Amino acid sequence: TETIGFAAGFAVAPLIAAIYIAILSLTIGAGRNVVARVLQMAGSMSLTVYLAESIVATTLAYGYGFGWIGDVGPVAGIGLAIMIWLGLALVANAWMSRFRFGPAEWVLRSITYGRRQPLRR
Repeated sequence: TETIGFAAGFAVAPLIAAIYIAILSLTIGAGRNVVARVLQMAGSMSLTVYLAESIVATTLAYGYGFGWIGDVGPVAGIGLAIMIWLGLALVANAWMSRFRFGPAEWVLRSITYGRRQPLRR
């Protein structure tokens, strides 16, 4: 029975994710509100945000940083993850108001096109 429950949960996970995306799209994507703007800016430099999340989270968790990996419980870990993402989303918002791309996106574009891309707006 445990295997059947796991299989059922695994099978409906994509449907649940699609429902979450639909709800988010209907609630924050319809208007030009602050939440939609912050998500848009973070999405515009998603590679940079992803890499920065990894650097910040591993620095907090592992021994070369603060070593919190065994000291932070699940609820605090989720809270930290949300705080990290919100902080990076705010940084992304400030960055994108001055520049065309995030730093990692700029490097990737420059490599892809074979020449240095303009960064400033």
